[in-house]
Amino acid sequence: MKKLLSLVLSIIAVFSVIITILLFAIDILPTLDKKFSHHEYFKTEEINVIEEAVVQKALQMFASSRLKMPWKKQTNFLSKIKNIKVDRKTKIYYYPRAFLALGLVEYSISKNDSVLIEKVKEQFDKYYINDKGLSFDFQFVDQAPIGLAALRLYEYFGDSKYKVAADSIYSKLSSQIIVRNDMQIILYRFNEDKPSDQLPVDVLGMICPFLCEYGMLFNNKEALKLSFSELSFYVRFGLDQKTFLPFHAINLTNNISLGPNNWGRGIGWFMLAASNFYRNQELMQIYVEISHTIESVIKTLDEIKYKQVYSQFPGTSTEFDSSATTMIMYGKCLINRDEYTKEGVLNTLKHYIRKSGAIDFCSGDTYNINVYSKSFGISELSQGTLLRILALYN
Repeated sequence: MKKLLSLVLSIIAVFSVIITILLFAIDILPTLDKKFSHHEYFKTEEINVIEEAVVQKALQMFASSRLKMPWKKQTNFLSKIKNIKVDRKTKIYYYPRAFLALGLVEYSISKNDSVLIEKVKEQFDKYYINDKGLSFDFQFVDQAPIGLAALRLYEYFGDSKYKVAADSIYSKLSSQIIVRNDMQIILYRFNEDKPSDQLPVDVLGMICPFLCEYGMLFNNKEALKLSFSELSFYVRFGLDQKTFLPFHAINLTNNISLGPNNWGRGIGWFMLAASNFYRNQELMQIYVEISHTIESVIKTLDEIKYKQVYSQFPGTSTEFDSSATTMIMYGKCLINRDEYTKEGVLNTLKHYIRKSGAIDFCSGDTYNINVYSKSFGISELSQGTLLRILALYN
């Protein structure tokens, strides 16, 4: 009996130690780190120093399997434990990492630096590509930017495995098309048995650039039409008629707009989709109505920016949001390359870039319409989008 009691007490003691260690590592230590850590930001450093730091930090983030962006709301200790495995195994394929990959691919190609390109290509292939194309099962629109990165690599290297990967993503997206108001659209999450009754603006920034580039590169008119149809549907039903800014979502049952029209990252998603048509003058001539809408959007954006940057909710808050700012900046750069210079971009943002090279103050992942993260930190999304901006000026 004494041996059994001793064994039970030993098991309880070991279990208590494990729980204590987990509690400290997962809950207490990160909280203390956020509370007491002091980050230094760039001030008067040379632009090339800041740029190099941003690139090296991006490479470091890409090599790690750990997600940096503040993710889903974790209400208790058990939810934090549950997300340990999720962070490392599945979020490599979610949109923050997808945009980091895209930013590194576009930046390295723009520099035509063979050493940098090979580093990025090797890591990209390790995560996403094999000799048969995609090395993972494409499931979510969040993963479409990986396809855009594959297109860039195909253009540069001519390796057919990147085209096969892009083909498979296009095929998957094409299989998810539904028709609403006689217009083809793709939903945020596809469920053939029970289609969602909402279309969030996020979808536009994730799939439209890929579809547009795929259509142009392979002369696929259906891909171009689908990209434009997705964007046009939102222009028709999801924009505020006074400001021309996008609401967070559209109720597909009655076409009523949902959520705020000044969610910063939502505006960024819209800008990524709309501005991509400016990459090619031929596209602008075909889809000229986009230019009229975007001119109105930019006019409003110029009125609600704060100190040349954007907050999580431009016009109603002033706290810098790096995701909103970089995504809107990138869209404006595509529309008018004279809007910024590389020096102008980095001088505007350097006060928000840690000396480690990580751009800070990205709002966390959104929980739902009208339910937004209150957490801010470094993020693969902002880091990758900043690299995409810099790539435009190399």
